[in-house]
Amino acid sequence: MPPEDMRIATEVAIQQGLDFPWWSYVFTLILSMTGAYFGAYLKRKAEDRATQENFDKLRDQLRKTTQDTEEIKTTLSRKNWLTQQQWAIREQHYMSLLSHLMKLSLSLEDRNSYYMEPGSEHDRTRSQGEHFKELSRVGYESYQAIRELIGPASVFLSDKAIESLEQLVRDHWGAAEFSAGTAEYVSKALKLVEIAQSAVLAEARNELTHSLADT
Repeated sequence: MPPEDMRIATEVAIQQGLDFPWWSYVFTLILSMTGAYFGAYLKRKAEDRATQENFDKLRDQLRKTTQDTEEIKTTLSRKNWLTQQQWAIREQHYMSLLSHLMKLSLSLEDRNSYYMEPGSEHDRTRSQGEHFKELSRVGYESYQAIRELIGPASVFLSDKAIESLEQLVRDHWGAAEFSAGTAEYVSKALKLVEIAQSAVLAEARNELTHSLADT
């Protein structure tokens, strides 16, 4: 009941005394108070419900954001792991190829030293010693290992590295088949191996640099 109505009702009640219908007034007052209470209660419940709904939405959004963040972290972690594994495989192939190229190069250098004296290229006895034969065996095994590694390595190594190795195989075959003698073959093969070795080493360094930049 509005304050003005209550004031008027009070004045009337005082004037009428016992003849005033008190029970009706009290009942009306109780109804007014009850209505005001329940109105405020319902309003508060509505506000609480809206607050709870907003909180639930915020909580769901936070949960989804956290889930998305974890998925991104997992994806990045998996990518870094794959990158590391890919480089580990590349490193293994590069190290094997460079090791065999070095052995082949050293064996050719040592054999080439047998023909440093003028006219020694015509001396067949120089290639008959046990040390020379051992150098030839080491060089042959290293060369064969390089040929066998080209296929698997082509999956992981750069095109330039594989191309330089394939070029070595082609040119080495020509040097072995068409050289006038052992001395000429050794000289040609040594140059071919040095070219391939430099190319593969440069590609290995280049890929390592890019791999480190991506991690």
